[in-house]
Amino acid sequence: MKKGRGRTSRTRRRKLFRSSESRGVNESYKPEFIELKRWLKNRKFEDPNLIPARFPGTGRGLMSKTSLREGQVIISLPESCLITTDTVMRSYLGAYVAKWQPHPSPLLALCTFLVAEKHAGTRSPWKPYLEILPKTYTCPVCLEPEVVNLLPKPLKAKAREQRTHVQEFFTSSRDFFSSLQPLFSEAVENIFSYSALLWAWCTVNTRAVYMKLGRRQCFSAEPDTCALAPYLDLLNHSPDVQALSVAHKGGDYMLGKGLALRVKDVRGPLTCTPCVYPRWHLAGTQARAVVFTPHVPLRRWMMPGKSSF
Repeated sequence: MKKGRGRTSRTRRRKLFRSSESRGVNESYKPEFIELKRWLKNRKFEDPNLIPARFPGTGRGLMSKTSLREGQVIISLPESCLITTDTVMRSYLGAYVAKWQPHPSPLLALCTFLVAEKHAGTRSPWKPYLEILPKTYTCPVCLEPEVVNLLPKPLKAKAREQRTHVQEFFTSSRDFFSSLQPLFSEAVENIFSYSALLWAWCTVNTRAVYMKLGRRQCFSAEPDTCALAPYLDLLNHSPDVQALSVAHKGGDYMLGKGLALRVKDVRGPLTCTPCVYPRWHLAGTQARAVVFTPHVPLRRWMMPGKSSF
């Protein structure tokens, strides 16, 4: 028998193949990530251990070059890298937000900042981060009506409810957008269009992390808890791994490996039930991934004529 052809050799090869399936494919060589890391370095952030990668099943994320220990801080991002309402108020938009009545919501401030910076293109200091954000989203509000009609009744109702909510959000914000005309040479109607606001709304609602900020008098009473965190928001994890914790300490936004699920984000910290409606983000193996539907099997709703699994 030739060397390496025995039963134990086959077992080793199977184990190696299975382990390689779960490994991420390094994407740090891509131009957008090279530019992002250069931009972050200029903002006093550098992490040689975490690299952008694409994983089977969970998509794009960050891959650690070393094993992580219990209680270890995974990433510590300087506050200067975050986009929060504080960022908005320090920007050219701050004076307009401060004087607007009725007070705009923190969400509107963040969405306005994203649209304005995206419109600025190469002139935006946030361009390297904006470049890696998704160009489109698959939130229910983005689905075509004919696709929504294929959903089970509860999901269909929630999708339509979300579309109505975003449309009302856009309509109620148009006067505020008009007040920003002195900042732009182009008509604000063209810059702050429904599609532009929809992109910004989806960006905040699917990528923001939880960071409670102090109450500002210039904002409405809605909670100010969203922060966009470049690089940190690339973090992803297997749906059956629930061991991350976040903390804001000493001017840095830290995320570490802990014993229990302590991650808070805008989707809800302990269950995926709220996620599937507004964010369309459900992983089948997650213990709390429950979606309430009628007794008729989902496949029957999604595929007319197919009444059983």
